[in-house]
Amino acid sequence: MNTSYGSIIAIIKHMGTGKIISLLGILALLSACGDIDLAENQRPFKQVTLSVKTYCPQENYELLSMSLVNLSAINQASNLQIDTDRDFLSDIDEAKNIDIYNTDRQSKFSNAINYSDFFAVMVLGKEASSVNIQDCIVAQDTDNDLIDDCEEEYLGLDKTNPDTDGDLIPDGIEYRHHLNANDPNDAILDLDGDGLNNLEEILLGTDINIANDAFQDLVKLDYNIEPYENSPCQSIQINNISLVNAENGNLLHLYVLEKNNEEKINIRYIQLLVSKKLLPGYEIKVDSVENQKITINSDGEV
Repeated sequence: MNTSYGSIIAIIKHMGTGKIISLLGILALLSACGDIDLAENQRPFKQVTLSVKTYCPQENYELLSMSLVNLSAINQASNLQIDTDRDFLSDIDEAKNIDIYNTDRQSKFSNAINYSDFFAVMVLGKEASSVNIQDCIVAQDTDNDLIDDCEEEYLGLDKTNPDTDGDLIPDGIEYRHHLNANDPNDAILDLDGDGLNNLEEILLGTDINIANDAFQDLVKLDYNIEPYENSPCQSIQINNISLVNAENGNLLHLYVLEKNNEEKINIRYIQLLVSKKLLPGYEIKVDSVENQKITINSDGEV
């Protein structure tokens, strides 16, 4: 698989460590490990491409990092597990926990206190039903970081800041990967000893707990970011986006972290609900990144 990465200008500035990470450097490192070349019909899932015609940082903001996550799939044990209700627990894990937590793969909120199943299982634990915790009245995500306000408050996170600890990983993404969104240092840890730290693995969509093997190499995202001449704007193309056979489609979430001169961090995103019937290799085209939600049918039409 020969990939042209183009001109990658998204420079990831790791706050608090002085470390500068180039997406081009990350991808070059992975490609040096050797890609595998499988025919499309040999792959265990489909892969598509997302192209954004124009991304421009907000006025007085600069780009910090970007990544894409399929909220309907969990990269787990060298496999892509379906997460039907997109609550960060795979359907398999929900089935395992149904007797203890009454989890439901069709509902993100299966418990009486209206917190997510993931929160009940991973945070409250086996005593979830008896924990003295205020009910979450409204499921709301003020800062668009993929974790609800109630859960942020319980965890001591800032519900108005999408990256509480400033490590360039949104709070909800850290939460999804069992990291501490109050600890900036866990972004630079290499939990699986494969030479890539947690931030780099999350940007590329690989498993932070499994050393990169042929499977992880197959699912890693491929970014091609091209600047417009004499402009802060750029086009974005992300290849190798893996789709699973989720009955309610795949919810793709592209997020962009930006920072202004006053160190305020903002997140912008696109959410794309993609039909599971979309053909392999299809290129999804959108105009911009404006906190929009888009549905793509089986014919690739918006």
